[in-house]
Amino acid sequence: MTITLRDSSPEAILQLLDELDKIENPFSSDLESLDLGDWPQVHVYIPHPEVSSSITPPFMEAFLELQRQIYQLAAQAAAGVADTGQLSEGVKAELQISVLVTDGSSNLTAKLEKILPGLLKQMIGKLNGKQAAIVLVSVAALVGGNWGFNAWLEQQKTIKIEELKSKDHVEALKALSISSSGQLEALKKITEVLAKQGEIGNRALEAIAATNDALLKAASKTSESSINDTHLTRQEAELLRTSPRKKAELRVATQRMRVLDVNTSDPHELSVLISTPDKKQQYRIKFEDTLFSEPSRKAIFEALDSRESIWMELAFREIDGDVKSVQLLRTTVPPPIAEVTDFEE
Repeated sequence: MTITLRDSSPEAILQLLDELDKIENPFSSDLESLDLGDWPQVHVYIPHPEVSSSITPPFMEAFLELQRQIYQLAAQAAAGVADTGQLSEGVKAELQISVLVTDGSSNLTAKLEKILPGLLKQMIGKLNGKQAAIVLVSVAALVGGNWGFNAWLEQQKTIKIEELKSKDHVEALKALSISSSGQLEALKKITEVLAKQGEIGNRALEAIAATNDALLKAASKTSESSINDTHLTRQEAELLRTSPRKKAELRVATQRMRVLDVNTSDPHELSVLISTPDKKQQYRIKFEDTLFSEPSRKAIFEALDSRESIWMELAFREIDGDVKSVQLLRTTVPPPIAEVTDFEE
């Protein structure tokens, strides 16, 4: 038996999730096949593209972020950590999205239905079939449905109105008409369902937010665009990305961290993915290639190979306790007190 859903409406998604939740045997073979048809996709329409027959750089970055999040979700399911280095080249090829460019450069479409079987394969075995199906249906709806991005924007609008103190910004946001209350309510319910799925559900929520934020960022650099049928001008996208003007506080800490991945394949985005020893907090640190001539290079690659944690001196920039950026200052030795108080991983 195959789980089939050809209707991407909020009502149909919520009904299927409810039916999946009521299945008594979470390991039923009926849950190992999923057919959502061809509706899961990210479609971008640019009315007046500046260059013909190519993807504009802002949206190229957005689609690359979508690909990165797909890999990290698969790695979380397969290895328990969002480390793309855990995926073989064969698995990555199976999960690779293709962006179709048509009508000059006006239409950009990333079809997601082709990668869903590969994602399901990575999840089955590590997760039960019920959990895997719930996560995939939810991600397909909120990333690839024609209303998910719309509802997410409405949620962002509500958050921004609460955060911003500028009267002009608040009034401009209130004037934006984006999503219906029914779509926003469906988003909230699906978010609650994902949050109940443990680490994989939380990783899925992070993937959805990161993808949508990348798409909104691309829209803020484009005069006019439509993302999954949601029309945005550059000014509207910039407004939805406005952040409250709070001063970031700098905190320097020396602590043990694991090195999960080192990306050296892209010279324009050299980065290290690190996590706390319990893997509950992960940070991706971008750096200049000069880091690779420093003494930290050897320690970082040794830690990546051994999967053992090492001591790092890190600079955290925080706003209201929220970490906004992390900079690796250097690898170091443990402070003297660590010899007495260090805990087991």
